[in-house]
Amino acid sequence: MIVDDEQHAIQQLRALLADEKRIEIAGGYTEPEEAVKRICETFPELLFLDIQMPGMNGFELLERLREAQVHPTVIFTTAYDRFAVEAIKTAAFDYLLKPIDKKLLKQSIDRFFVTRHKKSVAERYLDLLRAVNPNQKVRLSTAGGFIVLHMNDILYIKADWNYARVYLSDEQIEPITMNLGAVEKRLPMTRFMRINRSVIVNLNYLKRVRRLARECILEKDGREYTFTIPIVRIRQLEKML
Repeated sequence: MIVDDEQHAIQQLRALLADEKRIEIAGGYTEPEEAVKRICETFPELLFLDIQMPGMNGFELLERLREAQVHPTVIFTTAYDRFAVEAIKTAAFDYLLKPIDKKLLKQSIDRFFVTRHKKSVAERYLDLLRAVNPNQKVRLSTAGGFIVLHMNDILYIKADWNYARVYLSDEQIEPITMNLGAVEKRLPMTRFMRINRSVIVNLNYLKRVRRLARECILEKDGREYTFTIPIVRIRQLEKML
C-alpha cells in the first residue's frame, strides 16, 4: 500500500513499481485517516509511507498502527530530512529519498524480501517512535524503585561513580542506580549523545560547540551549561546534525 498526501507521488511510485512482479499494490491513499482504516482492514505486508503529511505525519500514522497492533514493514518516502533519516536508520527501517530512483527502489524491495522475517517489526516500530517523539517517556531505576521522565525534560545525565544523576535543571536532579552505559541503551541516540566518558546530553538543547576549546554548550531556560568534548566526538556530532 502507498500513503502520500500528493497524488502525483503515488502515481509516480505506481509507475516505478509497474514492472515489479513480486509486488501487488493494494491501494494508494492521500488521506492518512482513510489510510489507517484501510491498512487495518487489509493488513498489507509492505507500506510505502510519506513522512511530511498535513493532519497526520508518517510517524503519527505509524503510532496509530502500533496501537491497533498492525505492523506492516515500512519503506519511508521522504524529501531529505537528516533527523528523520537518522531515526529511521536507527530503528532499522528502510527509506527512499524523493525523487525516488528506480534502482534504489528495487534494492529496497530486495531487502524487504530478504529481511522481512528476521526481526520483529513491532519492536522496530517502538524503537522508531521512541526516537522521533520528544514526549516519549523513559523509565530509569532508582534506589527505591524507578522514575519515569519525559525525554525532552532531560537536559543532561552525568556519571556518579557506578551510578548517575539526571539533570532536568540545576535545581532538579534525579539520582539513579544505573551507569551511563545502561542509560544509553534506554535513550534514542538520534536525540541524545554521550559527549565524553561521564556525560550524556540532550541534543535538543545544544547551542554551540567550540572546536578549539573543545567545549559543548547547552542552553535551557536562558542558562548555559558547558562540557568538555573530545575532537572525535565533535566530528561525530557534525555528522549527526
